[in-house]
Amino acid sequence: ALPRQYIHIPSSFHLKVCGRPLQFEYWPRRLVEMSHFSLPIVTNQLYLKDKDWRETSHRDEKHWYYLNVYLGFDAHRVREKNNTVAQLFVYSRASGRLISCIDDARSMLMLTVGSSNFCQG
Repeated sequence: ALPRQYIHIPSSFHLKVCGRPLQFEYWPRRLVEMSHFSLPIVTNQLYLKDKDWRETSHRDEKHWYYLNVYLGFDAHRVREKNNTVAQLFVYSRASGRLISCIDDARSMLMLTVGSSNFCQG
C-alpha cells in the first residue's frame, strides 16, 4: 500500500520493508496510456477571468506554480465487470503523498453518470 500512497518517489530512493524492496512506480506501471502534463496555476487570479492564464513569463514566480496531472486507464480495474466509475486521486504537490481518493468522480469531472457511453479512465 505504501507505493500507492506516494506518486513521485525517485527511482534512486531504495526502501525495504521486512527485507523486501518496495517499487515506487505504482501508477506508471499500472496505468495504460498514461499521460502527464503540467498546468500553470496562478494563485492570485481566477483563471476564468484571466485570458492568458497559461502564460507565466510575465508573472512573479511567487504567484504561480505548476500542477502535475497524470491520466490513464487502470488496466486492472478495466477488467472488472460493471465497473464504470472514474476514480480521482489527489496527491500533494510538494511531497507526492496521497491526500484524498474520490471513488466515483464522474459528477465532479462533469462526466455523464447514467450513460453506457462512459469508458473507465
